[in-house]
Amino acid sequence: MNQASIDDGHQPMWILDSRVTSHICHNLSFFNSYIILHDKHITLRNNSIILVTTIGVVPLNTSFQITNMLFLLEFHVNLIFVNALLKQPNFSF
Repeated sequence: MNQASIDDGHQPMWILDSRVTSHICHNLSFFNSYIILHDKHITLRNNSIILVTTIGVVPLNTSFQITNMLFLLEFHVNLIFVNALLKQPNFSF
């Protein structure tokens, strides 16, 4: 798995992953806006299928936010899909 972690000691840890296909957050309180989904599922690498109930916007800092973030209560980590991140306006490494 190609990953890198972002952890400044004060904010929640985010894992940059080039192999996932969606941004995933495990804590609904991180979202500043969201909508409830119906009948949306994702398939994990181990072929298990998980229900997705929420999609929204998560701010990473005061000047940058990630859109289309999926909320998955079953996860215990936060994943950022690198390829989608690079396509967001005003983002660069």
